[in-house]
Amino acid sequence: MSVDDMKAWHENPSAAWRLLRLATQVWDDAADADTWMHRPHPELGGKTPYDAATTDSAGAERVEAILGRILYGIPT
Repeated sequence: MSVDDMKAWHENPSAAWRLLRLATQVWDDAADADTWMHRPHPELGGKTPYDAATTDSAGAERVEAILGRILYGIPT
């Protein structure tokens, strides 16, 4: 994670940690979770989950919803 990434996550630590924990739970691997967080996602308008989550609270909520659907096997 870059210094800029760390600064952005620092601005909203509770959302950042919640999403990181959830992504790690989904993939059962921190490296895989980090990879997913940094790949563009079509449901986020081509933004990465990381960028969407650190832009505003609505973006963080969208990322959380996507992760929840993946975790419970609901098609995304």
